[in-house]
Amino acid sequence: MASFEHIAEYLDAKLKKELVVQKHVASEKLFNSIHTEVFLNRENIIFNGYGEFYGRFVDTGRKPGVRKVPIKALERWIRIKRFEFDAKKIRGLAFAIQTTIFNEGIPTKGSRLLAPRRTEWVTRTLEHEAPNIKIQLEDAVGDDLQLFVDNMVREARSFTY
Repeated sequence: MASFEHIAEYLDAKLKKELVVQKHVASEKLFNSIHTEVFLNRENIIFNGYGEFYGRFVDTGRKPGVRKVPIKALERWIRIKRFEFDAKKIRGLAFAIQTTIFNEGIPTKGSRLLAPRRTEWVTRTLEHEAPNIKIQLEDAVGDDLQLFVDNMVREARSFTY
């Protein structure tokens, strides 16, 4: 029996899986922030997805020459990935990465060697999972309608004249 909450959990799991496939889990901050909430009213079923702000750049990439990635964020990433341990070298490496990203955008040319896909972790997942989600939604709506009808019948039977 499908429920809207199960669909949200399914979607979260698929989004997290795609982040892992694309190797975007250095600190697990984005991974752990992924959460979908379901809101129901008489007219709509709304699925709201949440995650770290920078997840949109992981999804869409970053155009070259637009804006520089903050040095502090790059230094933190370098420490997490353990590319370097010396503070001065970390800072220098962060500036080098910042320059490369500014010049090439994200994903950079070399980063495509890490994984077959480096962008569209949200959009690709939603497109790929749309048929499965549609089936689950149909089941959940059907279950809700059946419950509604059962409750109407139960109330009608308990009504005394």
